[in-house]
Amino acid sequence: MPTLDHSPSLNTLDLSIGRLLRARSKEDSEIVELAGALTSHALRQGHVCLDLNEIQEFSPTEFLKLKPLKDLSTQLRIHTSVGSEDQTTPPLILSKANKLYFHRYWHYEQKLITAIQDRIQSTWVESSQELNLSDSLGNDQRRAVNLATQSQLTLISGGPGTGKTTTVLYILASLQERNKNEPLKIALAAPTGKAAQRIQESLSSGLDQLPISGASKERITTSASTIHRLLGFKNNSSQFQHNEDNPLPYDVVVVDEASMLDL
Repeated sequence: MPTLDHSPSLNTLDLSIGRLLRARSKEDSEIVELAGALTSHALRQGHVCLDLNEIQEFSPTEFLKLKPLKDLSTQLRIHTSVGSEDQTTPPLILSKANKLYFHRYWHYEQKLITAIQDRIQSTWVESSQELNLSDSLGNDQRRAVNLATQSQLTLISGGPGTGKTTTVLYILASLQERNKNEPLKIALAAPTGKAAQRIQESLSSGLDQLPISGASKERITTSASTIHRLLGFKNNSSQFQHNEDNPLPYDVVVVDEASMLDL
């Protein structure tokens, strides 16, 4: 019967990670090797973890000399290499929902959750200055603009041509109108240079249509950069100049194409 090495779903990196976890496991367990390889595969597919509830999608059982994959979570929970939501130091973390993470990605996700919750719970300071929204905006766009002036975090989604860029412009205009005495500092960014150029061109072309004064328009930047440049990427390092201890010097940060970002 073929072994794990012959699975068509797994590449050399997946297999190497699986072997490394097995080598470092006190139990020298095949099940840990399998878990590591499949979790690596899940990451390469764009997932932050391996959903053991859908394990059959990742690797056919006929390629594995192991017990049925439906029992994988039960077998993993007894291994010292696998932690839980309450014990997050082992190399693998298995959540109560049967989601298997590499230790680093579990902590990445928890940190992101905390950051999002903090921003959702924070609100803008109330202001009597309001933007007279154009009749050209749809109901969903108006709602997005109003919500964005009330929360420290706004997510905008929609297919091509649904007016996302126009909505962003009105949000920025509305925020600036509410802060006329001390204009907000705004940064625009995107994951790639091409995406940054695209959002810059889109915002520039739509700025003239806004029902605000020329002075207000000047306070809305349309210059965009990559996220790496904005944060101050350091060569040969995974660290950035700007982080939670040295935040960006902006009041508002717009990130286009956020779905392109990994965790």
